[in-house]
Amino acid sequence: MRNRNLFLVDLIILAPLPFLVMALRMESFTWDPELTQAVFAYSALALPTRLGVAYSVGIYRFLWRHASLVEIERLIFAGATSTVLTFVTGAVLIFGLGLAPVRLPFSALLLDALLASVVMVAPRLAVRFAARSPAIARRAQHRAIIIGAGNLGQSILRDLSHSSSLSSNIHPVAFVDDDAAKHGQMLGGLTVVGSVASLGEAIETWQATEVIIAVPGAKGALIRTVVESSAPHGITPRIVPGVRDIIDGRVGVQALRKVAIEDLLRRDPIVTDLAAVGELVLGKVVLVTGAGGSIGSELCRQIAPLSPAKLLILDHSENQVFEIHNELRQRFPQTNLVPVIADLRHARRLGQVFDRFRPDTIFHAAAHKHVPLMEENVV
Repeated sequence: MRNRNLFLVDLIILAPLPFLVMALRMESFTWDPELTQAVFAYSALALPTRLGVAYSVGIYRFLWRHASLVEIERLIFAGATSTVLTFVTGAVLIFGLGLAPVRLPFSALLLDALLASVVMVAPRLAVRFAARSPAIARRAQHRAIIIGAGNLGQSILRDLSHSSSLSSNIHPVAFVDDDAAKHGQMLGGLTVVGSVASLGEAIETWQATEVIIAVPGAKGALIRTVVESSAPHGITPRIVPGVRDIIDGRVGVQALRKVAIEDLLRRDPIVTDLAAVGELVLGKVVLVTGAGGSIGSELCRQIAPLSPAKLLILDHSENQVFEIHNELRQRFPQTNLVPVIADLRHARRLGQVFDRFRPDTIFHAAAHKHVPLMEENVV
C-alpha cells in the first residue's frame, strides 16, 4: 500500500474518531449542545495535529512493507507526541481559547488517544505482515538451521524472509549457537535450540535440509565440526561471505555459498609485524605473485597502505587481477598499482616482467589450491 493511500486511511478514520469516542463515553449519540460544540472544536484541531506530527516525523515517507525497528520507533514517537498535544487541546485549549464552553472528559481524551494510535499502527503493520506472506508461502522446499544467533544470523534470517532470488526456497526453522545463555531463547521468531555440538540432533528434530554458517570470521575448527555433523544427513553447509567482503560492498549478505576446502583450512589470524614488512616495502617496487588468490590478494591489501613505490599485481587470471586491482584502486588511490597478467610457468613472459619493472621485493603466493586435482593433471 502506498503512503498516499495510508494518508487517506488515516484521514477518513481519524476525522470521525472523536465523535465515536464520545458516543462510547456517553453511551449515546445524543449529548448536550455544549459538549457537542466541544467535540467539533476538538476534532477540528486534533485531526491536523495528528496528521501534521505524523508527516513531520516521516511516517508518510517510509516503505512499510520493509519496516524495521527504526520505523516502529518513529511511529511510537509520533503517537506519543500526538497524545500529549491532543490531550492538552481537549483538556485546556478549546475551553481556554473560547472555542467551546466546556472541556472534554479526561477519560474520553485518553480513549481517543488509544484508538488513534491503533488507527495509525494497524494498517502499517498489516502492510508489513502482508509483505511477508508471499515469502512464507514460497518456503517449502528447504528447511534451514542457521549457525550463529548474532547480528549476522539475524541479517540472514531477514534476507531469507524477503528474498526473491535463489535463496527464496530456503525456510529458516531454528538457530544453533554455542552461547549457552541464548539456548531456549527466540530470535526473529526462531528458537535457539542448542550448541553446534548438538547440530546433528537439531537437523533430525527440525527435518532440516540446509545448514547456514552465519558466524563472522568462523574458524576452520568450527566449520569442520559443522561439516562433519551435517555430512551424515547429506547436507553440504552454506557459509556467509567474509565480513570484509560484505563491508566493502563487493558481495551482499544474501550471497550464500557452499563451504569450500579453504574454509575448512581456516585458522586463527596471524598478527603480522608490519614494521618489519614496511622495511621491505617502503619506497620499493614490490611484486606479488598469485595476487588474485585468497592469500595473494590479502597480501596486496596489507602492502598497499605501506607506501611502496610500485605494487605489481601479478596473476594468470585476468578476472581475478581485474577484481583486486579495482578494489585496491578504490581503497588506496595514492598507491601506484600495476596489474600484470603472466603465468609463472612461462619463463620468457616472466623475464619480460622482471626486465621492465625490476622488482626489489617479491611475495610469492602463486600456487595451485586443489593439490590432488592438479596431481592428476601434471601437465
